[in-house]
Amino acid sequence: MKFDRLLSLWVVFIVLFGAGCVSQPMKVEAPAKPVTPIINLTELMQEIPVILFPTGNTRLTNKARQQVRYIAELINQPGVIKLRIYVNGHSDTLGDANKNMMLSRKRADSVSRELILNGVRSSRITNIAKGESEPLIAELSSDGSQDKEASSLNRRVEIQFGGLKTDEVQP
Repeated sequence: MKFDRLLSLWVVFIVLFGAGCVSQPMKVEAPAKPVTPIINLTELMQEIPVILFPTGNTRLTNKARQQVRYIAELINQPGVIKLRIYVNGHSDTLGDANKNMMLSRKRADSVSRELILNGVRSSRITNIAKGESEPLIAELSSDGSQDKEASSLNRRVEIQFGGLKTDEVQP
């Protein structure tokens, strides 16, 4: 058994060195320094999805977790890594305004925790609870009834960036 292994190694040695494949030491050149692309902040913002939540819920769905992983990849790339991240939690207008403010805070906390689990430094993140103060869509239909689809779009977390004075993000 040991003889077969030795014979195999000897054959590999002869093939590599005897055939001249590796007769001289190989030159290993250092790779060129990678160029960090300049990222347009407007384009970056268009790539960041809005994270939606079910009524009265603060847990991330599987889809939301995938979205947060994607966001973490985007904001951990060179050039963006220096940006401050604002995680803005929102709610619909159903129910008590104080409870909605608490829900929006917990939604922002859920997304922040997931960002941190995906490699984003916690020192970059600021959570902001907006409650029902900034709806994307009015939730009352023309007849005065609650529009459930509009409500579902208002239960969200949005990511914004800060710490820049220009539209370009540079390393």
